[in-house]
Parts: sequence; structure tokens; C-alpha cells
Amino acid sequence: MKLKDALKKIYPAQGMTTVISALMTKDFSSIKEIDIIGKGLKQLEKELEETKKAQNNCGSDWAYWGYEGTISYLNSAIYILKASDIVGPDNLSDVEEPSKDGVVMDVQSNIEQFGKKIYLEALKARELAKIIAAREVKNLTQND
Repeated sequence: MKLKDALKKIYPAQGMTTVISALMTKDFSSIKEIDIIGKGLKQLEKELEETKKAQNNCGSDWAYWGYEGTISYLNSAIYILKASDIVGPDNLSDVEEPSKDGVVMDVQSNIEQFGKKIYLEALKARELAKIIAAREVKNLTQND
């Protein structure tokens, strides 16, 4: 899978209560849209920390879960970018697309797990490459 395709499969999942409450209070800080395309790992990690701080300081349940959607989205994007650094942006493992079924908390978890699975597959690929390289070196040195 390509990096851009993996990033298209994730989004900051928000529940109806969060959206309705934001509309009623005119406070949209917990449901802001974040453009992750073109941002680097350090930028996303900074955005994640800022979002976590905002979540810790929010005063309502609806805002908390709005921030949680953004946090799971950012975590997933960070995992995907880290995987891309390991195996390259055109070599990400194909993993099952995150389910959008169920309550918003489940969807948020699914989005984060999607990125984590891609990252874990990249780590496995790197370890396998190390094993193959070590065997190849051994074979080449034995044949000398």
C-alpha cells in the first residue's frame, strides 16, 4: 500500500453528541480538522501533544471525546509515517481497512489500530530483512 492511500483511510472520528454540543456552544476547538498530508513526523507529534494538553484541560465529556477522535487519528498517522520511514512510502503492508461500524469509541480505536498494524508489519519486515542479510553475508563469506 502507498503512504497516501493509507492516510486516506483514517480520519478523526467524532460522535454526534460532540458535533451537536460544539454547534450549540459554538466551541469547535475539540473537532478541528487537521490536514496530515504533507506534515512531517515531528509536526504531527507536536500536534498530538498539544491536543492531549487541550483534552486534559477541557471541561466537558463531549469535548473530551472530540479530542479523543483527533488523538486516535494523529496516533494512527504517526504510526503510518514511522512505517513509511522503515519500508518506504510505496511499500506499506496491506492491512484490513479500519471498521467504521459501532460506537464512536470503537471507531476511534479501530483507526488507531489500523496505523499500529501497519507499523508492526514494517517492523517485522525490517527484522526479516536483517535476518536475510545476515544469512547472505554468511553465505558469501563461506564461499570465499
